[in-house]
Amino acid sequence: MFSTSISRHGALALLLSLAAVGPGCNMFANMSAKVRGTANAVGKRNVTFKRPVPAEKELEGIERIALVELQGDEQAAELLRSRLASLVSDGQRFELIEAASRQEAKESGAEALAVVGGKVVRAEYGEQTDSQKGTCNGDPCTISTRTGTATVAVDFKVIDVGSGKVLLRKTLEDTAEEKTSGQGTPPAIDGDALQDQLLASVAESFHGQISPHGVSEQVFFEADNKAKALKTGANRAMSGDLDGAIAAFEEGLQQAQAKSDAKAVAKAQFNLGIALVIAGDYDKGIERLETAQAAADKTAWRELLLASRQWQEDAEAAHEQWASGPVDAFTFSPELKPAEDKLGSTALGLAGVKVTK
Repeated sequence: MFSTSISRHGALALLLSLAAVGPGCNMFANMSAKVRGTANAVGKRNVTFKRPVPAEKELEGIERIALVELQGDEQAAELLRSRLASLVSDGQRFELIEAASRQEAKESGAEALAVVGGKVVRAEYGEQTDSQKGTCNGDPCTISTRTGTATVAVDFKVIDVGSGKVLLRKTLEDTAEEKTSGQGTPPAIDGDALQDQLLASVAESFHGQISPHGVSEQVFFEADNKAKALKTGANRAMSGDLDGAIAAFEEGLQQAQAKSDAKAVAKAQFNLGIALVIAGDYDKGIERLETAQAAADKTAWRELLLASRQWQEDAEAAHEQWASGPVDAFTFSPELKPAEDKLGSTALGLAGVKVTK
């Protein structure tokens, strides 16, 4: 048997993968194996990391959030509320207040308080099965494909408890598909799990509407035989050791300068610049990237330089929002890891969830 899983929307997209139906069955080819970018043919090493971005809607003057009971599908509402509670607690922007209703929140006496409520408008899952003729072990056979589709739509509302003013009203929705295929009856699909992933996606998207948060980006590092430490630094970055990567890139720069190799020097400046940007030292990082770009005009380098300038603006706005909350000192981790696909410098984040109003 083999199975595939596909997500057409959502930040928690399911990766398309295929395994063999059985020996000799050639009905389907491997449509999308994971493309690992950890050491591609041109010597680059791709890394994903998280960077801070501001909330879509800054709730000025609000320091506390109460998540009241959501209406609609009870099971979906409870899971959504639980996920939101975790996100708010971990997000460092708001203090989470326990309250089952707007009135209870008002009676708590807490100041600078808003309630988050709303309704699960839709939480549905359905399946259909299709068959197609193919060849297995050289003989005609029938391959059946089961397609499960989950959809979620949630109306959210944020109300200032003190004034009664509606601060934010959003409808978020998401859809995902999962497929399983094989001879005879296709393997079952866990529809509840698929729908739960969508609810988690919607919760993260809504949290991003009201709170500064992290989104994933993908960057790459250069390697050069004239500066061996550049490869060492890239490997350290892929293992999550950012400080070690920076130290290695500095060593690589010294190696390149000692050999008076302009190309290697530019690559070392580029790597060091990207690593410093990831670390949040934007001024120094961007300065290194500008130096590298001036020495070797490369399109990919220019794109990352422009992106880094935007990332700096986003980080400054996000930190201002965090500073307006109740937390005296907040922390943010870039969470480096090897990239598993070639996305280039792309914000993954929460862009897949559709905001309908």
